Amino acid sequence: FLAPYYAHAEAEITINSDKTISTAVNVSADEDVAVRVEVQATNVIIDADITSSGAKGIGLLVDSGSENNITLNAGKTIQALGEEGIAVLFGSNAARGTQNPGALLEIVPGKNFNVYGSLKGTKAAIYISQYATLNNINILSGASIEGNITHVGSGFTNLTFGGKYSKEVTAAYNNDSADNIYEPDANFNMSYSYDITSSN
Repeated sequence: FLAPYYAHAEAEITINSDKTISTAVNVSADEDVAVRVEVQATNVIIDADITSSGAKGIGLLVDSGSENNITLNAGKTIQALGEEGIAVLFGSNAARGTQNPGALLEIVPGKNFNVYGSLKGTKAAIYISQYATLNNINILSGASIEGNITHVGSGFTNLTFGGKYSKEVTAAYNNDSADNIYEPDANFNMSYSYDITSSN
């Protein structure tokens, strides 16, 4: 995309290779609609603003792929500010009540979601549905979260605040690399006043 993408109807963008998503693909929607950036790749860096202001809107939908490593860069925002909006949803979009009940729903395995940027959601900032697993949510320096963190999926998710990686995470060099050490960050400073809930 060569310019920001704006939608008055439900919009979908599919990411199907490991890459950095730049500010050239800023996405927004209004009215009673949703923006859905669909991830079908393993290593994705989000370096763009994504906004959904419609009812039950989703900013980033991760409902396919395998062993996903996703990073939201510092200074970038994913937000869903309409009624029951979810900034980042892992698993089926059944969480917003639009999934075809006859569809076959497979469990989507995820590894890491690294947050350096901002997440804002009226229903949840991060929502892990029953159709997904996610090993780690890493909240890093620069992050800001406004909204609940909700886990109704299978398995367990490690949620950590205040770590850092020894090397920069990129689409080509992800945080799963053996020599990229995750360690405490003495400079981390963040306030959070929403609910963290899990069905497990």
